[in-house]
Amino acid sequence: MEIAVPDLAGSLGGGGRYDNLIGMFLGRDVPACGFSLGLERIIVVMTERNMFPVEITRGAVDVMVTIWNHETRNHSLALAAELRRAGLRVDVYPEADKIGKQFKYASSRSVPFVVVLGDDERARGEVAIKDLRSGDQKSISRADAPEFIAQRVSSEPRTEDLEPES
Repeated sequence: MEIAVPDLAGSLGGGGRYDNLIGMFLGRDVPACGFSLGLERIIVVMTERNMFPVEITRGAVDVMVTIWNHETRNHSLALAAELRRAGLRVDVYPEADKIGKQFKYASSRSVPFVVVLGDDERARGEVAIKDLRSGDQKSISRADAPEFIAQRVSSEPRTEDLEPES
């Protein structure tokens, strides 16, 4: 058998009887049948036909928390836990690195928001939130960050909410 989709070269899967295959390993004939599916091809077809729900297509992560330096790692991890408790899907950059490299990593993974918890932000009890969809950045109270991001994570960027810092 073969699973075909119109306008697709090749098939999504196929199969048939495999009586002799099992017999090669057991030393006796065993009736059998089976099939396989081409997962990558199925994903391509589903993507081309917009068959995935919006919440799946928007990416696997809502917000990424940066790590400013080795000494502040625990602060970043605590912030990530707060954001997760608010129902957000959170990634933490794996190590202290240049901030530009961390932003580039988030952008390559289609993460819409990045939270920076640098020394100045910690001293003020704030976080800097960058909307990678619009490029805008805003500093807000750390306590308000989970709600602020949650309200915007599934919406289009709103420039009245995130104005570039001067």
